[in-house]
Amino acid sequence: MHVQIEKQKASFVITAAFFYGFLGLMCGLERGDVLYQFYSISLGFYSCLYHYYGELRFFKEDFTCSFFFKLHLFTNYIFWMEWQKIMAYLFLSDILGYVIFYFSVTTWKSKYKNCGYIVFHNIWHIYTGGLAFYIGMVEKRVDIGYWDGVYFMIFIGAMMWKGRLK
Repeated sequence: MHVQIEKQKASFVITAAFFYGFLGLMCGLERGDVLYQFYSISLGFYSCLYHYYGELRFFKEDFTCSFFFKLHLFTNYIFWMEWQKIMAYLFLSDILGYVIFYFSVTTWKSKYKNCGYIVFHNIWHIYTGGLAFYIGMVEKRVDIGYWDGVYFMIFIGAMMWKGRLK
């Protein structure tokens, strides 16, 4: 049983590191979007820590990074598209993405926790990281200037309030 848990943690750390951290680094370098890169690498880092500690620590940091990364994607990329593309991306991220996450959570709560949960939660990392990478690489970015700075300062404040960046 202990070996199975270690494999589960390792698979989560690997998919979070690659699909959030590494792909965020590559997209940021390719497109020059430093905030995309920062939020994505931060998300990858805290998601790795969250999973490394068996989902018992770093949840607030992982959630905060995820929120600001999604906020950055929406306000700099998706919000400025025609309404059909906005609806398509909202469906892909908020409906289909949460369906995958729902299966991840329900399998975590089931008696078959170590089987379905590993599969669905890794699919969640791959799907959300891949979708964010696709948006960052393909779609036109609109620099919202002042608001990017405000969001970044709120992000730093939220992370410091959590007590991790003291």
